[in-house]
Amino acid sequence: MEKRSSWILNHLSDNTLFSRIQCKLFFKKWADKLDEISLTNKVHSKCLHYKFDLNNPRTFNEYLCWLKFNYHNDLWCRCADKIEVKQFLKEIGLEKYVPKTLAVYNCSKEINLDNLPNKFILKTNHDSGSIYRCDKSHSDFTHIFNSLDVSLRKDYSSKDINHEWVYENIVPKIFAEEILIPESGNDLIDYKFFCFNGKPKFGFIGQERAKNIKFTVFYPEPFTLTKIRYIYLRPKNKNRPCKPKCYDEMLDVVKKVASHFSFVRVDMYATSQGPRIGELTFFSQSGNGKFTPTKYDFKFGEYFKDCFAIKGKVNNN
Repeated sequence: MEKRSSWILNHLSDNTLFSRIQCKLFFKKWADKLDEISLTNKVHSKCLHYKFDLNNPRTFNEYLCWLKFNYHNDLWCRCADKIEVKQFLKEIGLEKYVPKTLAVYNCSKEINLDNLPNKFILKTNHDSGSIYRCDKSHSDFTHIFNSLDVSLRKDYSSKDINHEWVYENIVPKIFAEEILIPESGNDLIDYKFFCFNGKPKFGFIGQERAKNIKFTVFYPEPFTLTKIRYIYLRPKNKNRPCKPKCYDEMLDVVKKVASHFSFVRVDMYATSQGPRIGELTFFSQSGNGKFTPTKYDFKFGEYFKDCFAIKGKVNNN
């Protein structure tokens, strides 16, 4: 019985939703008792299952968290805004690859559905995950509008949430965006490239978001799928993603974007019209994304060594 209970707990701890709930409860327990650095070390050690050390970063996740306390870049701040980043991408000659913005709103009360097409996307510009695919024929707009207004009150730069300074000065907005049609099938697959000093080194592919999201870690050059797990389960072999037809053009776009950053995650979509840019991200999973096996957290952390001079103890101001 004891052996069975142990197996169940281990299985649950490897479940993404359960793990996130567990980490949130753990954070609340220690939030008022520890300084920010000690709290980060303790919570991430619990969630990632190794001794987290911001004073001696070695892993991918440790470096991301180190950057929260010891680095600042105005371009990162500009590009964290999902509306403003489109202007930046236009300025560097990539307007062709930017999804069209249909309208921008301060709150859901400003949204006039009569001025929008039958199908469209609603998003917020300042947080993560507030994305709604809308269809006038069957979408529950009361629920969507209420959810968007709740999202507008989120502060991702808050020390009580993610401490991601890139969001600090973004004025929260809602915006409508054109629907992107998948390159093939019904699943709009996104390809997320982690780039260091302008070079894409590894990434992950997101699919089956409408059902039970799956991630596949891959190497960009050449396009190679791996058995590494990042956060979510990998898809079954029969559903594993293929190299998109527009991949070479997609990779070229990624490199052009990445050339402006020491580190960035460039998110791309494979669409019927070719590659499209989703967003730019700087704190993937807020530095709390679990790799399985764990050794890859350490391996991918090596890429940061040539990007930033990381010396001495972390700044706890």
